Amino acid sequence: MKNESHLDDQKPLRKLKTALWVLSTLLVLALIAAGSFWAKSNKYENETSKLVTDLSELDSTKVQLEGTLASLEDSYGDKITENEQLSTTLTERVAEVEDLKQRIQKVRSQLAKSQEVNEQINGRLAQFEQLRDSLENDILTLLGQNEDLQATNNEIATELTLSKEQIHGLTDDVQKLDQKNRAIVGRLFQLAPAGFVANNFKVTAMRKNDKVTAKAGRANEIKVAFDLKDVPQEYQIDEELYLVITKFDGNPVGDIQTKNVKVKSATPIDIAAADVEQLRLNALQSVVMSFTPGRKFESGLYNALVYADHGFLGATSFELR
Repeated sequence: MKNESHLDDQKPLRKLKTALWVLSTLLVLALIAAGSFWAKSNKYENETSKLVTDLSELDSTKVQLEGTLASLEDSYGDKITENEQLSTTLTERVAEVEDLKQRIQKVRSQLAKSQEVNEQINGRLAQFEQLRDSLENDILTLLGQNEDLQATNNEIATELTLSKEQIHGLTDDVQKLDQKNRAIVGRLFQLAPAGFVANNFKVTAMRKNDKVTAKAGRANEIKVAFDLKDVPQEYQIDEELYLVITKFDGNPVGDIQTKNVKVKSATPIDIAAADVEQLRLNALQSVVMSFTPGRKFESGLYNALVYADHGFLGATSFELR
């Protein structure tokens, strides 16, 4: 019974110990929790203080960033405007570069052509050098010939002086012959006047190809053209005209085929006609007569005289070389 009573007494004590152990444990746990809470609280306070500081710094940074943003926005607008200007300038520069490329290509092409021309010029210069050497040799030869020509020229000058004297003599002879010729023509008009005259004479020497020539040896036909004006009414009938060719001194030309004719003038005249033309005369007409010179027809002065059936019409002179 004592043991049971003792055990019964021990139960409250055990409960108290248990309670004390629990309380101690709880106290320890509370202390640990309080320490932990205090530590966390300090940490949170520090973090909060740091956050506040950071927030202040962030606010300050925000203000700075807002200012920077506004500045950047202004700068961005300026850059956009500048970029647009640069784009326009860039387009112009690109166009200028393309133009420069084309000009460079053109200059290169011209340079290539210039080089080709330069090569041609160099070739020409080489030829000119050869020609110059040849010309220098020719000049030396010509200088030697010139001395000979000067000597010959002196001889020719002497001969020209003599020829001039001869020409003066021939001129005097021609003047005398011309006077004699005029006297003969005047005499013919006195002896056998036809009552009208031929004038406006034109003498033309023709070659075989109908080209005009002034050389006796090349003449195939010699034409004598003239006009008959103011033909009286009584002579406006069918009539024969005669062309007579003589040397300038009045002597006959042997190398021409002629026909002997007697002119029925007041004083009849025998002539050797180189051409005979029959036509009906009018008050005014142009007439062309001709003759064929022989192979031995020589150069010189000649007379062409025209007669009608009843008298002398007129005359002219011509020269063939």
